[in-house]
Amino acid sequence: MIQSYDIYFLISIIAIFYWDYLFSDNYHIFSYQLPHPVMMMGSMITFGEHLLYKSHHHRGLQFFYGMIIVIFVVKISAIIGGTLSYISHDYGNAIIALCIHVIFAGWLLAAKGLYDHALMIYYALKDNNIEEARNILPCLCGRDPNQLDHAQIASATIESLAENLSDAVVAPLFYYCLFGLTGIFAYKAINSCDSMLGYKSQKYYYFGKFAARLDDIVNYIPAKLTAFLLIIASIVLIRCNIVKIFSYIKRYASLHESPNAGYSEAVMAAALHIALGGKRYYPDVGEVDIWIGDPHQSDICDDNKIKQALRIYVTTCYLCMVLIIGLGMMIE
Repeated sequence: MIQSYDIYFLISIIAIFYWDYLFSDNYHIFSYQLPHPVMMMGSMITFGEHLLYKSHHHRGLQFFYGMIIVIFVVKISAIIGGTLSYISHDYGNAIIALCIHVIFAGWLLAAKGLYDHALMIYYALKDNNIEEARNILPCLCGRDPNQLDHAQIASATIESLAENLSDAVVAPLFYYCLFGLTGIFAYKAINSCDSMLGYKSQKYYYFGKFAARLDDIVNYIPAKLTAFLLIIASIVLIRCNIVKIFSYIKRYASLHESPNAGYSEAVMAAALHIALGGKRYYPDVGEVDIWIGDPHQSDICDDNKIKQALRIYVTTCYLCMVLIIGLGMMIE
């Protein structure tokens, strides 16, 4: 990481957010020979899966081969991040180092992309265009959108904002703060492995188990930080009762199938006075019926709730930026 943690670190974190804002969806900025880092990770995972996955393998062997893929992808990604960091330091020029860090760390954030997709769903629901909202929803989550109504699409959008805030923003910056480009590249590799392999379906239950458990471990602290920042944002924007928030966390967070996502979803449900989750269908998993919040004593999810959730999301991103700057300066 850039060694001067005072003004240079402050500028780098702000610039990383701005780079994500400008170029979050531009996968080929410089040339067609420079792919987005996450696309590169995805290609490695797909190659490894085609090479090593066999349905007739014993479950222990499936787990082992899945673990090999994760270790390989994470190792290669960390080496790339470390090499970029070494190159930036080797120049001995703070401006060049800053540019290298901002470009590649900014590419690995997804704050703007997550916001944009949620905003598109908000406008689609506001115009009562359910089909357009259903077409956009798979960009945010893996559930089958075909049978979802207005309220269920709004609920899924808010869930995705709350859950992916850690994966897309807080966790990448947290590991960048601790380990520089090596850390953020390694984290995104782990997260990509989980996204592509970490399902509970028959095919991936053992093959993707290592990826899923490793992702749970590396997201443990960032998920709690995300929930903490969401609490602050909810209190500031909505004047949400902090006692209510902690009661939701205590009652509902552990019900979520993910050991980490339940915390941020519980905070968002309490802040917006809604119930998230409920009965939904995932193509590779089947039906899931878990509520975060009381569906009988909550407001109905609609486009206005998405608008409120987006305000909380943006405020939380700003709070995250402040937190990471503070942590970076403390570490130095």
